[in-house]
Amino acid sequence: MKKIWKKFLSMGITLTLLLGMATTAFAVETKTYSIKEFDGTSLGTISITNVVSDNIKDGIYENAETYTIQVTKDSLITYNIRTSGLSISQNGEDIWEQESVVKVSNAKVLSEDEGIIDYEAGYTIQFIKTGTYTVGMDGHIGTRLGSGWFPIVFKVTDGTSSTTPPPATAPITASPTSSKVLVNGSVIEFDAYTINGNNYFKLRDIAQVVSGSGKQFEVTWNGAKNAIELVSGQPYTVVGGELAKGDGTAKNAIANTSAIYKDGVVVELTAYTINGNNYFKLRDLGQSFDFNVSWDGINNCIVVNTSEGYTAD
Repeated sequence: MKKIWKKFLSMGITLTLLLGMATTAFAVETKTYSIKEFDGTSLGTISITNVVSDNIKDGIYENAETYTIQVTKDSLITYNIRTSGLSISQNGEDIWEQESVVKVSNAKVLSEDEGIIDYEAGYTIQFIKTGTYTVGMDGHIGTRLGSGWFPIVFKVTDGTSSTTPPPATAPITASPTSSKVLVNGSVIEFDAYTINGNNYFKLRDIAQVVSGSGKQFEVTWNGAKNAIELVSGQPYTVVGGELAKGDGTAKNAIANTSAIYKDGVVVELTAYTINGNNYFKLRDLGQSFDFNVSWDGINNCIVVNTSEGYTAD
């Protein structure tokens, strides 16, 4: 199946929860979501098996900028609605054709116009691997609320049909990083930690020290999405508390559970929360924003250089 420009058939539609058995929280169930025009005209439905949780409540959930549906692996999404140019993406990459990751069945082509393919209703998407996926038009589902299109993010886990909530993430030990850090030739003191052999730096600290360079990026919090949003090429806005010195003691770190967006696309970055602040793996940030991170073993020094592109270990 060829790559296509993504477009949704309907111009203004609302996602409504039609059906969902009232079960214990985190129980696995099948749900059907209705797609309607703003005037109430029904366009069809989307049925999803193995739904663990979602943020679609009270019928029409118009205040959400992102719909998140958590499902188990091998879940089936059946589109009983005619659609044009539907996409499946992960980390910004279109994976529609990657059958080792997702399987698309019964996708019958009705027409094709200027590279936009119109599919007949009744095709199914099956998740093969766990991970976070964005499904819809150019990374967005066809859910138009107000002035924009809003994405549906599918979080696929290895969970089973259990009626008990998953256990809380256990804290792990984060040890203070003792290495010196050079950023563009200048020594900078960071409150950084080593977790499982990798260096983690406070996200806002890194954003501040690279601000003004060609690798700068902005950091914002989107409460409606429960998401950290990163925007490349934008100067960082100081909020206070950046580059505060640590006390040199080990801390408890909790795996970050918030969604992370880079330039509007969901990305998978390893992050931990320590004392209310988000700490990201330094090399992940270097790779995401293309600045170089290296190790000077002779001087026991971590080197960050924004004039050079990222290179792997």
